[in-house]
Amino acid sequence: MKLREIVLKQFKKKVRVYILPTRMGGYLSGLIFLMFLLSVGYSNNLLLIFSLFLFGFNLIWVIQTHYHLQALRPSQVTTRNGHAGEPLSVHVRWKSSPRAPVNWTICMEKGNLSLPFHTYNETETESLGSVTVPHRGLWRWEHLKVASHMPFGLYQVWIYFPLDAVTYVYPPLSRVKFPVQETHWETEGETPVAKTGHGDISHLNSYQGADSARISWKHYARSGNLIVKEGEALQATQVTFRLTIPDSGAKEEYLSQLATQMVECYQRQVPFTFQTSGSIYGPDTSERHLHDCLKLICLC
Repeated sequence: MKLREIVLKQFKKKVRVYILPTRMGGYLSGLIFLMFLLSVGYSNNLLLIFSLFLFGFNLIWVIQTHYHLQALRPSQVTTRNGHAGEPLSVHVRWKSSPRAPVNWTICMEKGNLSLPFHTYNETETESLGSVTVPHRGLWRWEHLKVASHMPFGLYQVWIYFPLDAVTYVYPPLSRVKFPVQETHWETEGETPVAKTGHGDISHLNSYQGADSARISWKHYARSGNLIVKEGEALQATQVTFRLTIPDSGAKEEYLSQLATQMVECYQRQVPFTFQTSGSIYGPDTSERHLHDCLKLICLC
């Protein structure tokens, strides 16, 4: 492990406020120190008083910068699952925070990777934004980094908060959409997908105890008589996905295509089944079923 990684790991163990001068702050500190040396060397009392005056203001600016983050504490950080390469929603609730304007820079950190938090709504009690994760997988966030140059811009201040947040990042959606292979099966219902007769309905007969799937419920609602629709085969559409990861280096492309087709089925409300080596999920069209299947894909 590199020395820099060891030092950063020690820094992040406890919630502390870290302060360093910015470039302008460094120039100002160097100027004050130079003025102090000249005033002492040349016994110039006026220059000494002026340098001490600037040193006092500089100290006040350091204290104000420290206070800008020292009271900040998050109470809850929630993330939303999503696809790699797309903005994932993040909601940070603050238990205590300084008064506005806050002007923070927030980052989500995992290991040595620090992802910027793009804020689109921020108040004293919460921050709403998003992060863009580069690749799929189960992301266990380790730290929330908050940095600022407020209130004067002469010093940069930052603080690390330990996180216990998990995000499932699904494979990226493919820009090239491949046709979904659909199968059909007979089912009970009122609206057919495929027909074998001519026109909407070939003819109607009285119900004689036949298959209930052929009953015309619309006619029953109008007349109260059970009428059977003839010349029509009630069918519905279903898709079956089987997880067969290729041996070549096209694994990520394959998972991306699989995730894209699942999302397409969900948007079209087509029931789909997902088969892995040991389990079968579905068929279903719900959002929960979609996310359960995408979680399995992102962990492959």
